[in-house]
Amino acid sequence: MLARLGDHLVTLDALRDRTRQSGLEAFGLHTGTASAPFAALLSSHKDRYDVHMATYLRYAHIVLTYMVLEDRLEAFGALIAATNRGAAFAPGKGSGSLIERFESYLERITLLAPKRDAVEALRLSRNCIVHSRGRVDKADLRSLVPQLVGVCIDDAGALSFTTEGCLLLQESVSQYLQAIDGAAGFRMWVPTEVRENFERHIRPHLPEQDGE
Repeated sequence: MLARLGDHLVTLDALRDRTRQSGLEAFGLHTGTASAPFAALLSSHKDRYDVHMATYLRYAHIVLTYMVLEDRLEAFGALIAATNRGAAFAPGKGSGSLIERFESYLERITLLAPKRDAVEALRLSRNCIVHSRGRVDKADLRSLVPQLVGVCIDDAGALSFTTEGCLLLQESVSQYLQAIDGAAGFRMWVPTEVRENFERHIRPHLPEQDGE
């Protein structure tokens, strides 16, 4: 599911680049055109495609990635219940954030919670996008941003993501889910087609990690 989501983002990025150029060609222009009469038009066009559209697509990806995380945590709890190892996870019950409630749940079923820095950054980013249209007004998110690759706060005080930044946060969700599945002794099955799709289209956009 996450691999498909990342593939959509990369595909939309490529589509955006192609559409940007075709939009200029409709006016008989090219990205290198700098004649004064068309300066305002080119500037507006660049903002629309390179700033606004990219921001909307990447914000949507962050929100959808978090939705997948929510869904998979609830599915994990359902699997725990189905195998008679404890109660199901109830996302809406308890105090604290979703991640904090899930960690309390893991403690109750005697499983060790994985590191949550990256998924916490995803959660805070999603909340910022949904509740503040991307404007950063939380100190805890500001403190996390410098530690994230491909994520920054722009001059207007809004979150800004590169495609790489989105894919890295998405990958952190995959690692988190794999960690809880491993701790519970569950084996995550990924169809061959999806795995190959990830390696072909998503992996090249992720930075190499030490030791890999």
